[in-house]
Amino acid sequence: MQKQLVRTTVQIDQDLYKSVKLKMLNEQLSFRQMVETSLRAVVNDQLDLNPQRKTRKKKIKFGGYNLGGIKGKLSRKEIYEEVQTSII
Repeated sequence: MQKQLVRTTVQIDQDLYKSVKLKMLNEQLSFRQMVETSLRAVVNDQLDLNPQRKTRKKKIKFGGYNLGGIKGKLSRKEIYEEVQTSII
């Protein structure tokens, strides 16, 4: 079964058209093949239409609870002295 083709008119910049014509000659492609290949690349996300677009990184918010801060002034030495004496 043959693909159905759609005829359309495209208006593009003259300098771009000249560049495309040169590329077509070098690659031995028709204008239709060139346009179809380019459109397929865009549709399949193989070609970015807006390369200047900045990708936004999602901000990660870590949850937590406010435990009221530090209470008292125990030192590490005092904590471990208490543990050692209570074990013996």
